[in-house]
Amino acid sequence: MSRPGFAFWRIFRWLDSMDPAAARHIAEIMDALAEKKVASVTRVMPDPHKDIGLNILSQFHYGANVKIATFETLADALQNIAAEVDSPSA
Repeated sequence: MSRPGFAFWRIFRWLDSMDPAAARHIAEIMDALAEKKVASVTRVMPDPHKDIGLNILSQFHYGANVKIATFETLADALQNIAAEVDSPSA
């Protein structure tokens, strides 16, 4: 079981397309993460045009306190997380 405040990472590097019917399953995953008290969601989406509505789904399925960040490269995502570790907010 996950502790409150855990981080969730998802890398969409190889995503070519997604069937619209998948939105229901993605929403269910988001609801489960929110129920387990996810604190942050980090996505790596190399092609922003392939975002199949994750930002819109996020608004409805994650709480307002969940930090969501999307990056085009894994290196950018890792650099961001390293910066947060070096200078955590109070």
